[in-house]
Amino acid sequence: RSRGGRSARTGAPIRPVAESKVAVPGHPAAAGRAWRHFELDLRGVACPMNFVKTRLFLDKIKEGDLVTVLLDGGEPVESVSESVVQDGHTLEAKTEAQEGHFQLIIRKGRN
Repeated sequence: RSRGGRSARTGAPIRPVAESKVAVPGHPAAAGRAWRHFELDLRGVACPMNFVKTRLFLDKIKEGDLVTVLLDGGEPVESVSESVVQDGHTLEAKTEAQEGHFQLIIRKGRN
């Protein structure tokens, strides 16, 4: 989650990690505009706060943008994965990263 445009974990300003001018497949409203890719590090954040922070972050970005969320394994990754899909977003990937952490790549849907 960002607070005043800053990372919840490090306090650093939140900036996209990538941008593209390519149309977003499956998102006609976002076609033809740049989309951004963000990273949100929520390792060590307990349930349900990791989902709350993910949801608040998704509220601040545009439809079609991507966010990679880093989470602890187990309940956090399962809870956030299911909840974002129920909220109308797309879970593009769920992969195990180093040391038992997971990364979810979420494409923001319509709100």
